[in-house]
Amino acid sequence: ITQSQLINSQIIQFFDILGTILRCRDICRRSGNKEGTAVEMAG
Repeated sequence: ITQSQLINSQIIQFFDILGTILRCRDICRRSGNKEGTAVEMAG
């Protein structure tokens, strides 16, 4: 694996996690449940 391929996969992984977090926050905000964040993340 070259250095650039490694960096690319890390960037993709980072945005994947970021997208998941944002989606969970969105769901929690819509349901008005602040404690739901941890549950969504675990799920």
